[in-house]
Amino acid sequence: MQFKEWFLREDFQQWSGRWIHYSRSPYMKINPKMMWNDPFGIYFFPEKFEMTTQGQWHTFPYKFIVEFPSDMRVLDFSKITESDAERMLALIGAKPRKKTHRELTPAEQFWDGVESHFRDERSGSAEKGKMNAYLRKTLGYDAIFDDTNTVYHGETQLILLNPRVKYRVVDVVRRSGVGWNEFSQTIQHLAKLCERYGAVKVSKFKREFSGWSSEYQIKASVTVNEDKHREGPYCYWELYTNRVEHGRPEEIHCHLSWSVPDLPERRNMTIGTTVYLRKMDFSELDKLVTETMSRIWSREREAA
Repeated sequence: MQFKEWFLREDFQQWSGRWIHYSRSPYMKINPKMMWNDPFGIYFFPEKFEMTTQGQWHTFPYKFIVEFPSDMRVLDFSKITESDAERMLALIGAKPRKKTHRELTPAEQFWDGVESHFRDERSGSAEKGKMNAYLRKTLGYDAIFDDTNTVYHGETQLILLNPRVKYRVVDVVRRSGVGWNEFSQTIQHLAKLCERYGAVKVSKFKREFSGWSSEYQIKASVTVNEDKHREGPYCYWELYTNRVEHGRPEEIHCHLSWSVPDLPERRNMTIGTTVYLRKMDFSELDKLVTETMSRIWSREREAA
């Protein structure tokens, strides 16, 4: 059965701009061995939301920047109504569930019905090719756009179902480097913040095995009042990257340990935060230094 005029129209143009596709290879294609129970397609994220993309997509070595034609037919999940869900599922003889452990949104009703209908009962996996054919040929859509957390929680994405759509690849970015520059920038920023509290020492950077895998980590430390730790507050910052996947880390973990001589019950307490290399946003680190270290050093001022 072909596309009917009473089906909903897309409204994804409000997400105007370019789109991002991450890949392990230097070309874009549909992955025939995808692990999720979703239709075959090429997955994209809005470029302007790249910094908030969840999951591990951003660790892939290639990033494609793409523009789509304005006449591409897109099923916008945020515009699906209950009647839309019922009509679209009726084409395959399926009915939407209104409720599971809670009330389902119309988009969830539709997607739940699609996943249930195209699930292989023997393997429990989705028949991805048939899902794609239903969405592309029966309903007439080139892509689906989801900003409702229905397909993937926390990810705004567009799934290109029709590889014949004439999109334009604006640029291909090859990830390079192992994070030394970002790590150095973070260390320097932290050391500068700590200068107000005492003598600062920065250890030499080192690259070593993470200890629980064959991947490398970059490690270093910043100490404050190391030589006078028995006389007053002393802080030790340990910084290290996450595992270096695909040649480049994504996170710098910053952990603070401290000791206050007149508060033995608080010796060796730790607290931490993370700096993400994609953002290089130090706001959380600044807050941690300001709030935690200021409290530690206020004990010294009170004692004096």
